[in-house]
Amino acid sequence: MFCALSGESIDIAVASKKSGKTNEDLCTGNIFEKRLIEAYIEENKADPVTGESLTLEDLLELKSSFFRRENNKNLFFKTAPKTIRGRPPQATSIPSLLAIFQNEWDSLALETYNLKQQLNQARQELSTALYQHDAACRVIARLLKERDEAREALKTIKIASGPSNNAPVDSEQMDMDVQTLPEHITQKIDETQKVLSSNRRKRKVPTDWTTTEQVQQFKSSKVFEPFQSKITSIAVAQQGTMILVASKNIVKIYRDMDENPAYSLECGKDEITCGLWMNELPIIASSTGFIYIYTSLDGNTKKISTHQSKVTAIALHPSGGLLASVTVDGEWAFHDLYTEQTVLKNQFTTAQFHPDGHLFGSGTTTGQVKIYNVKTGKNVANFDSHKGIITSLFFSENGYWLSVASSQDPHVHIWDLRNNTQTHFLDVAGSIVSLCWDYTGQFLAVGTTQATVIWYYTKSSKSWSKIQEIMHPASHLLWGSYAASLVTVNNTQLTIYST
Repeated sequence: MFCALSGESIDIAVASKKSGKTNEDLCTGNIFEKRLIEAYIEENKADPVTGESLTLEDLLELKSSFFRRENNKNLFFKTAPKTIRGRPPQATSIPSLLAIFQNEWDSLALETYNLKQQLNQARQELSTALYQHDAACRVIARLLKERDEAREALKTIKIASGPSNNAPVDSEQMDMDVQTLPEHITQKIDETQKVLSSNRRKRKVPTDWTTTEQVQQFKSSKVFEPFQSKITSIAVAQQGTMILVASKNIVKIYRDMDENPAYSLECGKDEITCGLWMNELPIIASSTGFIYIYTSLDGNTKKISTHQSKVTAIALHPSGGLLASVTVDGEWAFHDLYTEQTVLKNQFTTAQFHPDGHLFGSGTTTGQVKIYNVKTGKNVANFDSHKGIITSLFFSENGYWLSVASSQDPHVHIWDLRNNTQTHFLDVAGSIVSLCWDYTGQFLAVGTTQATVIWYYTKSSKSWSKIQEIMHPASHLLWGSYAASLVTVNNTQLTIYST
């Protein structure tokens, strides 16, 4: 018997059960070497001759039988004796064997070469993947570091964020981000307002209050010098019996108009800039930005360190639990005196009124422009998409354009107040520090650290064009009458440009 696949003699013969319905059909079917057909089925799942679906369970092993006569008797054996397979014809001589070995060697060499190529390619791909992984790790580490630095900076200098981009805020949103105050503070403010407002309506002037005639008789009754240096702040307690006087780093408290101080408090090395009373205890602010809250007249204090520059004014809310402070660089903040935490902080870097006078625009250190209703004090719109501190903003005389410049953005942003969208984008060289429209709204002068640029708006084509660029910095800009001249300032120099 010969295998239908290899054409060689068979050691273990098998046939497919699907070759026929009867035993007679099996005799006319295809016979295979068991090991070859099993390998073929595992790979192809089909009969190699007919192409029908075939599994290992469909194979039927064939047992060969034979007759042999011994001692004048016919003997029947179910299994034929195993025969030794002969060599193929091409392996019957030494030259043929050498050729076979040579072919096998060539195949092995070729396979080895292919494996080496695949190994080199795999190494290159692995190396590239490792480099990419290392680069990704470095980028992630750098971004995490920048994120941490930004978060740290936010704790000290960034102001409270405003409403969503370019959208009018809710009608209940109050001026200067009051909506960001904690709920317990806003509740206290409302309660205080209701009480004071109702009491004020019923309030009458006490009968023992000083009259105008008495005031007209005022004269100097006592003069003394608490300090040899300039007095920087005074404050009178609510009852009017205690006076706080400050100079340099010393606070003196006088009682009942006595010339001798009842208390003398030293505020380290900080120069005192302003002070006030909270009940019977003083609160003072310093030139270094610190605010000191005295817990007793013996000198015990709590310190709020929000500002980085000189505090120029402080004010106490009527509720007694909220303190406002303003610095020399325009920063203001609200502080919760019970928790000694700063609950709101903001800063305006530049501001301008709308030509109609009903709107007020202000720039912040976060690159946001806030628009307020002058009459109601409500924040009606915010404009973002600016990088760095807002350095200049200017309303056009047409009433619906607003030009904005920021410290880290080499572009002038022009916003349309009718739909709160950015309509134009002007490129300039250098950092922009000043802007100025002419009266007609068609000329826009831009002052940068490198040049003075004049843009012109063509209404018919609705486009901007640069018509003049003077390589001279300008920190301030002003148009002359009829736009016939342009006045610029650079450091100590004033320049007038005209025909």
